[in-house]
This record gives sequence, C-alpha cells and structure tokens, in this order.
Amino acid sequence: MHSQRTAALSLLLALAACAAESPVEPVPVEPEPSFAMSGQSGCYTVSGMISETGVFPDFAGVVSGDLEGTSATTVGFDGANGKVISNPGVRTIEVTGGNVPELVGVTLEQSFYGLSVNTGAGPIRINERTNVESGAARGTLTTHGWLNLSVFPWQVDVTYRGVICL
Repeated sequence: MHSQRTAALSLLLALAACAAESPVEPVPVEPEPSFAMSGQSGCYTVSGMISETGVFPDFAGVVSGDLEGTSATTVGFDGANGKVISNPGVRTIEVTGGNVPELVGVTLEQSFYGLSVNTGAGPIRINERTNVESGAARGTLTTHGWLNLSVFPWQVDVTYRGVICL
C-alpha cells in the first residue's frame, strides 16, 4: 500500500511540475463587429415609412428611412372574407436618397399581396408582403400600417422592413 501512495504522490508532483511549465492560457478577446463587411454581400436591410394619399385604386407619396424618395401605388381588390379584405397591388419607389448609397437613383418595381382589416371603427389596418420585381436582383419587404378614410384624399401610412439585394 505504501508503494501505491508513493506512486500516486509521484504522479501528482509530475503533473504539477508539467503544469507549471505549460504556456499561459490566452485571455479571450471579445470580437468586435466589423461594419466594413456590411453590404459586401450586395444585400441591404432596410426599414422606414411610406406615406401616401389618394383614392382607391391609386395612391402616391413619399418614402423615408433607409430608402428616401417617392412612391406610387395601385391597389386591387381580390375579395373579402368578413372584415378581412384581400388587396393585391403594385408599387413603384424612386429612390433619391437614404442610408444605402448603392440604391440611390434606382427605381424599384414591386408587387404585393395585402390583407387589410376593416373593423368599422377607425382606420383600416394594412398588412402587405412585397416582392421586388425589378430595379434590384431580389428583395422582400413587409409593410404594416393604416388607411385613414376620414380624410380626403385618403391617407396611407405604413412602415416597411425587409432586405433588398443588388
């Protein structure tokens, strides 16, 4: 039993001696985000607001946020189911400024499918899924907002959010 203790003690001492000679563990460094890589994929995350006025089916206005410029929208009617109205449509955005210089001067032609909810009390709720058809390689936006029928011409205010790839 004495020889087992001696062997165990020798092993512990050898491990301790080797550990003392091991290199110092590197201190982990928190990586910093590299914004220099942003946009190098050719895809840009965008968000902002579209404010338009008009009367069904045509609306026009301005775009603000990551994309700045003008917009023109034509809305269709694809039926209703209770308080939910199906609205396919098209939108053209002329980009004249914003936070994505690569899109300035581009005309984005979009198609969308919207579901609007008319509860009969207050503005009509708008929800759209938009696909970029031309002006960029691809893109998808969602928009959410309101159609106010209590003013004339009618007023549309929607927020947009999505990705556009050149």
